Amino acid sequence: MTLETESLALVRADRDIDSGKARIERQRALVVHMRTNGRDTKAALALLGTLEDTLVVMLRFRSLLVSRLAQLKRGV
Repeated sequence: MTLETESLALVRADRDIDSGKARIERQRALVVHMRTNGRDTKAALALLGTLEDTLVVMLRFRSLLVSRLAQLKRGV
């Protein structure tokens, strides 16, 4: 991979992370709304958990990209 390719991947990762955080916030709001209206939140909470787990993976991937970019800049 080249420095340019990895830099573009980092930009995409940041965009995906921002999008993931927004999805999580929307899902949390939905869970609150459902609870307020006496609705079953089991499926909504399961989805929220999956979204949160996915965000953790995306953040780890971003960290790997940052490390790889540092290596490329050092010429490793």
